[in-house]
Amino acid sequence: MVSRAQMVQWRSLADGVKVSLGEHALRLSDRGLCCSLRQGPQFYRRTLNGHWFQVDTGRRRLADDEVERLLARVREHCQRLLESLPDDALREPLERAIHADYRADAERYQQIYPEDVPILPPDRYRDLVVQPATGCPNRRCHFCAFYRDRPFALLSEEAFQQQLLAIKGWLGEGVRQRNGVFLGSANALALSQRRLLGVLEHTRQLFGQLPRGVASFWDPDFSPSRSANQWRELQQAGLKRLVVGVETGDGGLRRELGKGDDTERLTEALTVASQAGIPLGICILVGAGGEQLSDRHLENTLRWITALPLGRQDLVYLSPLQNLDTGQASPRPLSDWLAAEQASFKRQLTHYSNAQVTDYRMEDYGYYS
Repeated sequence: MVSRAQMVQWRSLADGVKVSLGEHALRLSDRGLCCSLRQGPQFYRRTLNGHWFQVDTGRRRLADDEVERLLARVREHCQRLLESLPDDALREPLERAIHADYRADAERYQQIYPEDVPILPPDRYRDLVVQPATGCPNRRCHFCAFYRDRPFALLSEEAFQQQLLAIKGWLGEGVRQRNGVFLGSANALALSQRRLLGVLEHTRQLFGQLPRGVASFWDPDFSPSRSANQWRELQQAGLKRLVVGVETGDGGLRRELGKGDDTERLTEALTVASQAGIPLGICILVGAGGEQLSDRHLENTLRWITALPLGRQDLVYLSPLQNLDTGQASPRPLSDWLAAEQASFKRQLTHYSNAQVTDYRMEDYGYYS
């Protein structure tokens, strides 16, 4: 018979340890905090702001009493593992996990980040988020559930540097699990060229050159106009992707959504940045015209996108309108017409554009630990 101790498996991670016993598996940070728990088919993950989600079937946020019961199970499981150790090297991380203070960690997150991190593009989920600015300078987008009540504000250079130091001290080795940096919140490109170069330099000095570089949301209608030389300067300083909420290539529909209606100006701005060597991520809102104007939205958006100088390094994100929420509810099935519009966008963009096309399911996002 195989002993309990022999069944315990573990491996060291860059920022902690992963331990499994039977159908139970834990990932513990170097601070002893549980980042994820698998119990048979059930899989739970913790976000850095202290929330827990069950992610094996959709993405459901746990209520406070469920979190308490889950953490009690984590501690009990760590205690059982401690009693079944195959290796003394596990003793210290398991003992830390038994006594970990999750409430203090969540409070530390609130102290460091001026506002919560509501969303990132799907290819940047493992980024380290830093916030040289908060809120959104537009705040008129009718469909946006993230920034409507958050006025735009810049952090002072001193406050931003203190934030970077605090993040590094708080996450510790956990920074090594992040493969890029994302500048929050809704439009860090609204900063002046001098301030933005300073942000990139301070971030590089503290965290080094992460593999995927730096990315940011960008709204050209609420940002300084930049020359090709200025974009190249930012690219050389580490800026590797710009994510733009275009939503639709139809000027009239953009105006109704709360966006600027000058699509020619938008095209010019994106072209200059792209030709300076910065890959683009173009967000398209599937369903932006409603069912009645679906054909108009599709036709004008395809015409607008195919006029851009996009290559394989660029991305087009397709995000269904009805699933734009705060990321705490399971997604509703798409209506027939919305699913058809999304499929048509994907099919035609894949055929007529060189950019990569991917779904953007905002309800899947979590700033996970």
